[in-house]
Amino acid sequence: MQRLRLQMIFIFGPFFALILISFMCELKRRIVGDDMQSDTDCQLLTKIRKEVKMKNESGFTLVELIIVIGVILLISTIAVPNIIVWRQNTQLSGAVRDIYSHFQKAKVEAIKRGTYCAAAFSSSGYVIFVDSDKDLVPDPGEEVIASISLSDYGNVSFDTSKGGGDGLTFSNPTNGIAFAADGLAKSAVGFGLGSVYLKNGNSKTAGLLVSSAGSIRLL
Repeated sequence: MQRLRLQMIFIFGPFFALILISFMCELKRRIVGDDMQSDTDCQLLTKIRKEVKMKNESGFTLVELIIVIGVILLISTIAVPNIIVWRQNTQLSGAVRDIYSHFQKAKVEAIKRGTYCAAAFSSSGYVIFVDSDKDLVPDPGEEVIASISLSDYGNVSFDTSKGGGDGLTFSNPTNGIAFAADGLAKSAVGFGLGSVYLKNGNSKTAGLLVSSAGSIRLL
């Protein structure tokens, strides 16, 4: 964020300097008249004014236009970084809520079908599938309910500072969790539980927790 603000300053700084010079020159013109040919500080502005050939003063003056542009640029300098942060936070919130929704979907499908529905994770995303052999691994022929890539959410990724360095704390070596026909959370060897942790480019984090009873809640 600090780097972005410095870039905005470098981009828009010259515009603000031009506004200040223009204002000083316009003020001097109004005080001493339009003869500024010998004033080296205002020669550029005088040249611009001659080139645009303003026939009268019924419209906007050059200074007024530059001031308006400057105000727009100032507002952009303040607003754009905040918009970027808001968008990234929205993407993070959307990613974790989608995991929540997909887990709820897996739980409902497991109860309806009378078998395991599991979530298997990789470094790039996760898969929700009907786990017919109950090994928490998506095998050929097993129905995939949803396949999600975190790249769909901008710069959202797993928070590698949590879990085993992958943002996951499931009690299962295959980095996944399943829901049984009774709605309970399962691992490959028994009851399952754990969490998923995400982060975005602003280092803002979010996550959810699955209990062994099958309850799912946002952190």
